[in-house]
Amino acid sequence: MSAATAAASGVKTATAGPATIRNALPLMGRVAIDRSRQAEVRARFPGIVRAVPVNLGDQVRRGQTLATVEGNDSMRSYAVIAPLDGVVLARNTNVGYVAGEAPLF
Repeated sequence: MSAATAAASGVKTATAGPATIRNALPLMGRVAIDRSRQAEVRARFPGIVRAVPVNLGDQVRRGQTLATVEGNDSMRSYAVIAPLDGVVLARNTNVGYVAGEAPLF
């Protein structure tokens, strides 16, 4: 369409830029977790939790340290790592807690 035709038809143009879109569409549904992509993360050995660098809602990558635990028997610290990429949905530990058989994340 030529500029003259557009002007005669009442078509206006403007430079596009950032804007907030406020369209909301109410829908009914259910959000469900894919159980094959969920993991309960536990400490390998019992001990004292020395560090917890992640929080509820944080995105994590596979292999990322979720907590550091000092083993009761060896007194050495080891990392509790994320087994897969995802989001922390539960954090059941804090610094000073005792890691045992219960899931930490």
